[in-house]
Amino acid sequence: MPSFSGFRGTLRSLHVKLFLLVFSVTSQVFAAGEPAMDFIKQLRAAQYFDTALTYLDRISEYPGVSKDFLDAIPLEKAQTYIELAISSRNGDIRNENFRLAEAEISAFLKQEGHPRLSEARLKLGKLQLVRATQLMAGEPDDATRSEAAKSYLAASKTFDAIVEDLREKLKRMAGAKAPGPEAKTLRDRYRGEFLQAMSSAAESRRLAAGTYLDPIKDGKELLERALKSFVDLSENYGRYAQGAIATLQRAQVEEQLGEKEKALDSYLRMLEQPDADALRDAKYQAMNGIIRLGLEKSPPNYQMGIDRGDPIVKDVRPNERTASTVQNLRIALAKAYLLRSKDTEKVKKPVERKRAEARARELLNTASRIPSTQSDEAIALLADLGIDREAPVEMPRAEQPVSLRDAFESARELQAAMDQLESTIAALDKDDTTAEQKKQLEEVRMQLVENRLLAIQYLQRGLSLVELESELELVNQSRQYLAFLLFKSKHYRDATVVGLFLARNAPGSEAGLSGGLVALNALQLLLVEDSGNNAASGQLESLADFMLKYWPGNSKAALAQGVIIKVALKDGKWDEAETRISAMPEGEERASYMRLLGVLLWNEYIKTRSAGEEAKAQEFLERARVRVAEGLSAIDGKLANIEAGKAALVLMKINLRMNDAEAASIVMENETYGPTAIIDRLGNAGQSFESDTYSTELQVLVQRMAASPDDTDALLKRAMGVMDKLRRSVVGPDAQKKLTAIYIRASREIRDSLESSTGPAKQALVSAFRVFLAQIAKTTKDAATLQWVGQTLVDLAKTSMPSGTMKATGQSAELLKTAVSTFQQVKAGSPDVPLQVEFQLATAQRLLGDYGAAVKGYAAILSKKPTMLDAQVDAALAYEQWAQIVPEKYTVAAYQKALNGGKPDAKGKNLIWGWGKVSQLTSRDAKYQDMFFNARYHVALCRYRAGKKSKSEKLMEKAKSDITKVHALYPAMGGETHYLKFNQLLKQIETDLGQSAQGLPKPVEK
Repeated sequence: MPSFSGFRGTLRSLHVKLFLLVFSVTSQVFAAGEPAMDFIKQLRAAQYFDTALTYLDRISEYPGVSKDFLDAIPLEKAQTYIELAISSRNGDIRNENFRLAEAEISAFLKQEGHPRLSEARLKLGKLQLVRATQLMAGEPDDATRSEAAKSYLAASKTFDAIVEDLREKLKRMAGAKAPGPEAKTLRDRYRGEFLQAMSSAAESRRLAAGTYLDPIKDGKELLERALKSFVDLSENYGRYAQGAIATLQRAQVEEQLGEKEKALDSYLRMLEQPDADALRDAKYQAMNGIIRLGLEKSPPNYQMGIDRGDPIVKDVRPNERTASTVQNLRIALAKAYLLRSKDTEKVKKPVERKRAEARARELLNTASRIPSTQSDEAIALLADLGIDREAPVEMPRAEQPVSLRDAFESARELQAAMDQLESTIAALDKDDTTAEQKKQLEEVRMQLVENRLLAIQYLQRGLSLVELESELELVNQSRQYLAFLLFKSKHYRDATVVGLFLARNAPGSEAGLSGGLVALNALQLLLVEDSGNNAASGQLESLADFMLKYWPGNSKAALAQGVIIKVALKDGKWDEAETRISAMPEGEERASYMRLLGVLLWNEYIKTRSAGEEAKAQEFLERARVRVAEGLSAIDGKLANIEAGKAALVLMKINLRMNDAEAASIVMENETYGPTAIIDRLGNAGQSFESDTYSTELQVLVQRMAASPDDTDALLKRAMGVMDKLRRSVVGPDAQKKLTAIYIRASREIRDSLESSTGPAKQALVSAFRVFLAQIAKTTKDAATLQWVGQTLVDLAKTSMPSGTMKATGQSAELLKTAVSTFQQVKAGSPDVPLQVEFQLATAQRLLGDYGAAVKGYAAILSKKPTMLDAQVDAALAYEQWAQIVPEKYTVAAYQKALNGGKPDAKGKNLIWGWGKVSQLTSRDAKYQDMFFNARYHVALCRYRAGKKSKSEKLMEKAKSDITKVHALYPAMGGETHYLKFNQLLKQIETDLGQSAQGLPKPVEK
């Protein structure tokens, strides 16, 4: 971690071993061609409003800034004043900033032809909305309510004018022939602003009605007009995010009008929307509404809210946990649980009532710790449970310094106390700390946080007083110290802004180097929080290049070289990474990076192949082979470590995938870096490495058996020996579990090797594996080994089945029957078998066309583990395949089971979810993206097939709508493979409906 050594020196020891970044910050601040818009956004995000306004006042003096941006300075000032007003606690200051913002917007609107005029009109309407909302905060009197109503209605008129203007423009554009790219971009922008204005106009009327003491009596006309707009948006523009959100707003107005059942239906429809980021907050509000309406019923329906709300609360992201809507949802859900805890009539078991109270207490505890308007309510509810909790304490605020020197000295005075507090924490933070010491430790940590916050505030306020005549050394020291304190406080984004600003404005200096190192480390740590920010990766690369240029002989700056390579590798910039690595001097560092490149290319091969991009995957495979081999050749004749052995293991797998068993065998038996040689030399190379080596060696030997039938006996004997080594390499209390996982992985790799083979070679390989597996089955009663045999037989059968085949025949069917027999042997040997055995057995039965047995097997699995997604997906598929062979009169009902699930448990809940619920639950996590899009595809497919079989155009139209709605929210459709499937299905549906087979628009890059 960095440490601050003196106040006139430099930051030292900024070594953080994590790599990469996640936050996009400004490039050189006062340079030609700067990204002015990005920099202004960063300053506002960091709440440096005064600096932002000063920058906007002076920006015309800097070269390279576009004329469009210079013309839009009043608009940027307006946004800055708005954000400054919102952040202010002083009512007079807030109103003055709103006034200044409105004046700037009015000035901007006098221009003609500026591309951001429509944006400015929207901003004016929003400003009127915000001012009205501020007036309604607290306990407004009649005069304030009246003023707020006028502001809301003024906003609605502003938005109405925008709607009418854009409606005409969109009509004219709709009549244009073959619009070009620029026209399409403009049309999309107009459409977005049109929908936003339409929604905002309706929302303004809804809020205006809320200014009346009796909204239903005095504001009913406003509410009805708002509802009409929200219905229009939700029904006709539901494929756009704003239209989807209108479903929530529609529900809120229906609730205000007393139409509770309609409101509940709208709230539920909001929850059914895909879990796109733009809709998450709306879903929290909808869930809150569902709980509220449920609790208003007589008797209260608390269970509806619990069943739907608890999974949503548990899925809240870290950056959402303090949001007001999430706080409201926590408290609403806690109230539902409290009602359940007191319901002795429906909840008979005391332990279940106690569990409900514990969950309510947990939710309220979380809500009470977050400073917000809702924390008081949470504390009051906890008090009803006999739990005392103090309101969350706000952090102290520093006094306004008179100068930068005064601010710096004030911060310096706090540093001695912070040093002492850190020493105290180090002394108290031990494993054997007593309860009293833990309490003391927590208090000391809070004091340290408060002191850092005060020092940060002093420096921020002092730097806002900097003028042209200010002492440059003091300015840079203050920025350096501020960056350091922000980093220590884990405010990595702010630390990045300040550190980068310092580095760019003091190139070649010690202060600039310190700032650059703080920014470099902060950016790397930000990646830990969010690894998907590609723009930030580019910014870190820019910073690293800058540091190498301006501090060329500095060892700390030289660390940036590795960062650049890792950034390139992380972002998948393989050519750039290879170029940089190749430019490094010959040696072990270069070789290790080359091996790393090869291993990552191998990973990329696996990913692209899984996505169905075979040609692209093959390029990655061949390239990975060359790079790993090059990296290994550099250590030829020297002692190799585990890292090299793992790279060699990857090279073996690459050669196996390329059906080059001889090359894989040569790598395996290399005396320097061969995995088996490393194991022999080290004695204990780690269970994971050893087991992976032996399972890969087995595949090498079986492939050699397929290639050399005359050597089968010798190779089989050797393979059995390796099998024994594999079993012995896995030890410990959970050895059986680990061995099972190893077998599953090995089975998957065998399947992949088979899929890369064709014709006679593939048949020979299948036969070799059958011989090997039969020999293992004869010589063992070990459950894990038999499970692997059965699973591998299933995989052999799958790879032998022609593409698109639903039911196995011939050799594939025989393999599956043997697998079923093997799994039943495992079950007969123990009453408590792993779920994976039952899953593979059900899968084998499904592939054999025994759908009844398969569904029964899946249901048994899901009764024990409902969230086993693989089983849920296969169970839905079993229902879908079964629906294709049932008598025609049962077709629609059978497809309904595939969509909505079946096999209800004792409480009436379906054990098998069906495609609908699978898609809903997998939409919340990016790691389930493929599963989500696959489920959505099958939802549409089932509806289409049911509609076609029953000659129902309504069902087929619904299937079409399923596809277009997914495309509206996810234009990339999850990648090329999913896109092609959806597109083909949509064209088929359109053809069967007698429509033009247009399909989907061309895919959009993510």
